[in-house]
Amino acid sequence: MGATFAALEQHAGVWRSREGTAPAADGGPAWPLDDEDSGRETGPLEERFRSGVRDLAPLLGELLTPGTLAAVREVAARPGPLHVPDHLWVALVYEFAGSAHRNVMNREHAIQAMVPLYLGRVATHFTEIASVDETGHRSRLKALEDEFARLRPMLIDRWND
Repeated sequence: MGATFAALEQHAGVWRSREGTAPAADGGPAWPLDDEDSGRETGPLEERFRSGVRDLAPLLGELLTPGTLAAVREVAARPGPLHVPDHLWVALVYEFAGSAHRNVMNREHAIQAMVPLYLGRVATHFTEIASVDETGHRSRLKALEDEFARLRPMLIDRWND
């Protein structure tokens, strides 16, 4: 995330003024999903998400809007398998980026506060791809890419706050 935040800072003049989006470059063939990928144990990742949301609540309250913080808490409180939806993940990335830009807190502390949220998103991704083929996996990644593009005005708003 540190590299992403640095790139956003370095190229802010370009991405803030550009209208629309350009499609992401095709990374070539997707890596083969093997049995280890499809059966990955997500419990420890989910627990790190839930405990991070609980333990880092004061820091998250400084970095996130009240609505996004409430959505994260709701996801963490739900029983059963964890599901961090695309729109929430994108909001988290954009709000953390805006907070880093505005120096709401030390950038390294902000990045560390994001780690359990990232692990929750990884758990969600593993669950989503557990029973799909390469085409289904590409479809999931495309849907996430589309959500980043759709919510791009949120990044600009957070950046300019």
